[in-house]
Amino acid sequence: MSKLTALSLRHRSLVVLLTLLIALAGSFGITRLQSALLPSIEVPVITVITQFPGAGPESVDQFVSQPITQALSGVQSQVSVQSTSSEGLSIVIVEFDYGEDMGALEDDVGQALGGISLPNGVSTPEIERINLQQFPIIQLAIVSDDNSLADTRAIVESQFAPSLSSLDEVSRVEVVGGEHDQLQISLDASAMAEYGITADQVVATLQSNNISVPSGTVQSVDVTVPVRVESEITSTEQLEAMIIGTTSGDSPQPVTLGDVAGIEIVQIEVSGIARTNGEPSVSLDIYMSQGANTVDTAESVRKQIEDIEAQLANAGSDLEVTVLTDQSVYIEESIDSLVREAAFGAVFAVLVILVFLFSVRSTIVTAVSIPLSMLVTFILLWQQGISLNIMTLGGLAVAVGRVVDDSIVVLESIYRHVQRGQSTKKAIYEGTKEVAMAITAST
Repeated sequence: MSKLTALSLRHRSLVVLLTLLIALAGSFGITRLQSALLPSIEVPVITVITQFPGAGPESVDQFVSQPITQALSGVQSQVSVQSTSSEGLSIVIVEFDYGEDMGALEDDVGQALGGISLPNGVSTPEIERINLQQFPIIQLAIVSDDNSLADTRAIVESQFAPSLSSLDEVSRVEVVGGEHDQLQISLDASAMAEYGITADQVVATLQSNNISVPSGTVQSVDVTVPVRVESEITSTEQLEAMIIGTTSGDSPQPVTLGDVAGIEIVQIEVSGIARTNGEPSVSLDIYMSQGANTVDTAESVRKQIEDIEAQLANAGSDLEVTVLTDQSVYIEESIDSLVREAAFGAVFAVLVILVFLFSVRSTIVTAVSIPLSMLVTFILLWQQGISLNIMTLGGLAVAVGRVVDDSIVVLESIYRHVQRGQSTKKAIYEGTKEVAMAITAST
């Protein structure tokens, strides 16, 4: 510390220049910092989820979990592989060491799974990484007095979800609550037995009559036109008239789906329930892309929502959108709180030094050192890719108080040496040396 003080005294112009450079770099760095509610923590765990509808736990374990576990046991850097098999579902958890490149390991897991053979009916394994930041950045509640809950959900799915999903900063949008229409076909067992129709016949007929397949091309002069055969079912009347078989006997008659089944469109509740102020509503959860800026993303989402609301209002819709949670609000409040507390600390430190030491020069030194130390921190955060979050902001708030204490202690020590008749340079050197060990240890 003594050598640093002596060096600073010998090259004062260099210190001034370095101070200006730090101020400029720190001011630029703070504009480049990402803002987030929580620090980015990469959990070294990858989960593989596979569905095997209708299979019991033993079958799931034998035909799904064990082949996947064996394939993943050869992935490099893995610490352990655990599997859980339940009715129709296999969950395999692979744990790695901290500090590994999880993106590359996720690719390795995908390649390992590509070489295994699973039974027919097994879904494609879903590879997921644990991300502690994958909480909705914004949650909306949407209600309407004129529309039913099913109609409100339909508007949200057709207007809000696609528009918000198109934003670069948004990874996905989930709609929760409400109802939606479902086509329900209820087979009549006695009628099917009477006509000799099986359930497999019904399924096969439905699949073959609701298709869209390419069927070749047509050459016209120099143009080749692709041809596609489509058979799309658009009404319950079409389903009722669909022929699924014939009666037995000398004069067979066609048997339609309406003869052996009841067909209707019913409203069913979705898996989630949303209520706003006690009333049923539709909730919209908006998730941020990995690495995006929380504050900027929330601003883009809010602007997009305002545009959608304006369009719907012009169309006569009475949808009311309420923001339930917005992570950017907490971040902005934390940043405002830090700036406010730092400003209070700086002002009071300056006043204390001015009152007790009655030295304008000492006051200016303290007024410069406090923001300068924070600017140095912003440079380091920017270079290391660390975001402004509740942890880093809390650390900065505590550090500001430490810098204030150190400034007062050092300046008071220098001032005391000046009062003893020492020259300014000698007082700076001796005063700093006298308290250097104490303030370094306490800091």
